[in-house]
Amino acid sequence: MPNHNNKGRNKTSGRFVKLHHFVMNSAAFKALKPVERCALIEVYKRYDGKNNGSIHVSNRELGDELHVSKTTAGRAMKRLVQIGFLEITVQGSFSQKTNQATEYRLTELKCDLTQNLSKKTFMSWRTESA
Repeated sequence: MPNHNNKGRNKTSGRFVKLHHFVMNSAAFKALKPVERCALIEVYKRYDGKNNGSIHVSNRELGDELHVSKTTAGRAMKRLVQIGFLEITVQGSFSQKTNQATEYRLTELKCDLTQNLSKKTFMSWRTESA
């Protein structure tokens, strides 16, 4: 039995995360701390090809996934927004009535909610000392 379907796609391979070399070679990516890089990879992991702009990430979930505190996870996400890898599309809120995790958009990719083109904001980021 062949390992591919009638369209030639491999049936055995699952989902994957794609990091372009221009992202990894950017000054912004090189300036990230390891926990921030891991947080970015976790956000990419939650992107399913059609949910950019509504990627849910809570600090508690991210902290559990990365084996760090939720405060450290929150700082990493804040830094990714500050540098320009992510944009906040819906600010999270926690109250007695609603618990809504913050929703993000990867700036490298087209927004699936608004159909706006990618901004790649991180590419124009410069180090603080420069």
